[in-house]
Amino acid sequence: MEDNEKTNGINQEENTNRAASLLGEDDVAMLEYYLNDDGARSYFWRGMQFLDDFIESGVKEGRFTEEQAREDLQIALWYAYIYNNLDRYGAYYSVTEWMPASEKNAKGCGAWYYRYACALLYTGQLEAAREYAERGVAEDPSYPWGWLQAAKLRAHFGDKQGALDAVARGLELVPDDYEFTTLRREIEEGRTLEEMEFHWINPDSDAELQEGLDADAEAKLRQIDCIRPDEEKLDRIKAILGIEQLEQVGPFVRFNYKGRAREIDMLFRMNEAGLSKTNPEWLTELRGKIDGEWAEITDAEGRTYPLAGIAVALDYTTDAYYLTDAESGEAFIVHRDKNGEIIRREEGGEEAPQREPELYTEDETAAITAHIEKYYGKIKTISHDNNPGGVCADICIIPPSIERDYYTLVTCGLGAHVMDLPEELKDSDMSRAELMICLPKDWKISDGGDVWQWPANVLRWIAEIASEPDTWIGWGHTIGGGRAFSRDTELCAAFLAAPQNVKKEAFRAALPNGEKVCFYLVIPIYQEELDYKIAHSADGLSSRLADAGASFVVDPQRPNTCEGGADEVPPELMDDAAWHLKDLRGKNLPLDEIAAYGHMAIYLRWCIERGLMSADFTRKYGNVIKSVLEGKTTDLREFVRGELGGRLLHTLFDEIGDAFAWRYYDYSDADEPFYPKDVDDYAERFFGKERCESGEMQDEEYLFIPFDENYYKALAETISRRFDDWTRKQQTKR
Repeated sequence: MEDNEKTNGINQEENTNRAASLLGEDDVAMLEYYLNDDGARSYFWRGMQFLDDFIESGVKEGRFTEEQAREDLQIALWYAYIYNNLDRYGAYYSVTEWMPASEKNAKGCGAWYYRYACALLYTGQLEAAREYAERGVAEDPSYPWGWLQAAKLRAHFGDKQGALDAVARGLELVPDDYEFTTLRREIEEGRTLEEMEFHWINPDSDAELQEGLDADAEAKLRQIDCIRPDEEKLDRIKAILGIEQLEQVGPFVRFNYKGRAREIDMLFRMNEAGLSKTNPEWLTELRGKIDGEWAEITDAEGRTYPLAGIAVALDYTTDAYYLTDAESGEAFIVHRDKNGEIIRREEGGEEAPQREPELYTEDETAAITAHIEKYYGKIKTISHDNNPGGVCADICIIPPSIERDYYTLVTCGLGAHVMDLPEELKDSDMSRAELMICLPKDWKISDGGDVWQWPANVLRWIAEIASEPDTWIGWGHTIGGGRAFSRDTELCAAFLAAPQNVKKEAFRAALPNGEKVCFYLVIPIYQEELDYKIAHSADGLSSRLADAGASFVVDPQRPNTCEGGADEVPPELMDDAAWHLKDLRGKNLPLDEIAAYGHMAIYLRWCIERGLMSADFTRKYGNVIKSVLEGKTTDLREFVRGELGGRLLHTLFDEIGDAFAWRYYDYSDADEPFYPKDVDDYAERFFGKERCESGEMQDEEYLFIPFDENYYKALAETISRRFDDWTRKQQTKR
């Protein structure tokens, strides 16, 4: 990563031949505005967007050709500076593709050679990286950072004395520089190239990195993984995946994976070096998913699509391509996180349009960070969110102190978004928000594993939800439920509370224009606690947590305050996904947990279509009702899981709907039909009695029913018949 230029001025070499550049003074001023921030809060991707837009619009408008843009020295210097500092393998590769066209104009420009060498190094082209590093110090021996790169590569290729000589030349230009003195020590110690690259230029930030306190450490290591392959590990990975031959496709590697059902195209968005460092256990699990639950997918209409390809990124996220038309090759994409959870789906193979980024101004950022440091503690480091669209939820990390013996993680960026408050709150000062979470002093902040990173992930997840249209968050809100945040805890939802152990003034920050930004403390809670809040109130849950002495500092194993008590299950409870999830998990069924919500979602949709919802439900979820009635929403499983906390309550329905539910949904008189039995009967008809009795589905056949429109229509017809029978009986009674 080319971080050494962050603090040494980005326009040192950019001024060379500026007059001959396609970039005008205003363009350069904008780039400097985006990037010249002493590295503390630089949003390099914003500079990337500006530069990309400049080139694209210039070519489209006929002001210059792409060839002219590529040959422009100033554009090349900015391009390499920005893309290198994105610290992403694909970005480094883009630099290696962009730079050659401008080489003819780079004579005497040390920065050009240095930046090109950096990109070559991080894409594993070490021989070429050394060549250009050496040419750079020959062309411009006065450029100090060229000597830095030359020293690292000389040491890697066995020229220890030459490496130390290069360090000495660098120190002549920048005496006592931290990077050079650190590098000299590591060369003398015989450190590897990867170890020499695992640094930040700021001494304090680097100290945190070396001490394991940097939240971005894992991401940095994965980029470093692409420098050199580990042949032994690569052979093991080839054996796991059955790789016979790897093919280079641009910056990435691919092969044909011979799965159980069919052969699929498998792409790794990395080079062989990055592939060789990929976790073998994770790849083994991935192989099982490809051959199993991911092998095909069924849509709402009952159509099944086969898996045609899978792409794996360095951060272990995946894109699965499902074929919709074999002749044309059309497909849609399912994006999953590293745990296999679906992030989003791109219909028709086209990416959903990206939202324009919502960002604080420089003054607003200063105001928020000043507020954080005044009331919550000195910011030690910032974990940047390189989200190219929407809000940018950077996370400020405040280490333990005497006053607060715990880590405090606070977002900085969510408040740039103005949330869509309900009409009754339009005039309040609640439209902007930031989030925080508190962690024990022994929490491994820099560990990239799920058991340590999930709190930061939860903050960004809530921020993403809060920034969606027609959505807002505030005190007492709960988000999530169902799946646990990590394998070492059963905490699965978030409860928003007021910040603790601070002055009341800390609750809100003022922006320069006078608008307020509210701060909310995220308290992770259990499913039972979420259920309790839904059944009672936010105040009720808050009191319960306080009475139990539950700390606001995260404890993954804290006692469940709603476990085992009689009042945790309200009398109005009709159905609870937790009951079905217990069987699904306990029997280790090969199903996505969303299956536990299917029959509940069908019943709710039927009631909405019949107009049986309560006034409170209608007021709160009028948009959902409208979407269902218009046929735009047919799958309410995520709604039941997220908004309803996985529960159906009698209070959701009007007087008639409630009365019918008491009779039909949870009625187990063998002489009368009831909904759970109707669901089971449909499952037996669907799969056949012989298969149901085989033990294959472990007596949970209803969970295996494909959730599609056929399933809904069949059960809706049954529910309607039961409702009509019940209505006639009620009329007879009257």
